[in-house]
Amino acid sequence: MNSGLILRQHLYLRLAIFFLGITTTWGASLRQMLLQSALCLLYFSFESRLFAKLLFALRKLLSFLAAYWVFALLFQLDFLDTIDFSLKIIYLIIITVAAWGAADKAQLLAQSSWCQRFKLGKIFIDFILATYLFIHRYFEQYRKLAEQDSIAGIIERAMQAGKEVHAHSADIEKQIQEILKTEPQRVSGQFAANLLGLVFLSVLMVISNL
Repeated sequence: MNSGLILRQHLYLRLAIFFLGITTTWGASLRQMLLQSALCLLYFSFESRLFAKLLFALRKLLSFLAAYWVFALLFQLDFLDTIDFSLKIIYLIIITVAAWGAADKAQLLAQSSWCQRFKLGKIFIDFILATYLFIHRYFEQYRKLAEQDSIAGIIERAMQAGKEVHAHSADIEKQIQEILKTEPQRVSGQFAANLLGLVFLSVLMVISNL
C-alpha cells in the first residue's frame, strides 16, 4: 500500500524522527532495537515502496558488514560487541529509510524556503541537496559496474563508483542550482500524514525509554 501518508509528512517531523532514532541508537538494548525495528516495519506498511528501499540499502551494507567482521576476527574483538554494533548499524539504516525513504524534494524545499533567505541556511540546504544527489548518483554508478564476489572486488567496485561520481561533480552542482531556482509547490492534505508521523514518533520515544 502506497498511501502517501509518509510521503506528505512535514520536514520538521522527519527531522524529529531521524534525530530521535540516531540519538537513541547507541544506548539502546537489544530488546529496544528489536521493538523499534518491528515498529518501523509496521510503519513501512503505509508506504510499501520503503520495503524495497530498505532491502536495497541492506544489500549495499553487506560489503561493509563483511569487512567489519573480518576486522573483528583479525583483532579478536568481543563477539557480543560485534553483534551489537552490527545490529545498531542495521537499525540506523532502518530509521534513515523511515525518515527519508519516501520524500518529495519539492515539498521539502517549500517547507525550508525560509531557511534559504539566510546565508548559513542556504549553505545548509546546498549541502543537504549535494549529499542527496551525490548518494543517489553513487548508487546509480555502483549498479552499472560489474558485480564482484570477493571483498577486494567489492571494495574496488565501490571506489570506482566514487571516482565516477566525482568526475560528474560539476553536473551535480548545476542540478542543485536548477532545483533551487524552481518554484516549490506546496502540498495539501498533510494532517493525516503528520498525525501518523506523530504517533510513530511518540511510540518510538516510549520504546526508547523502556
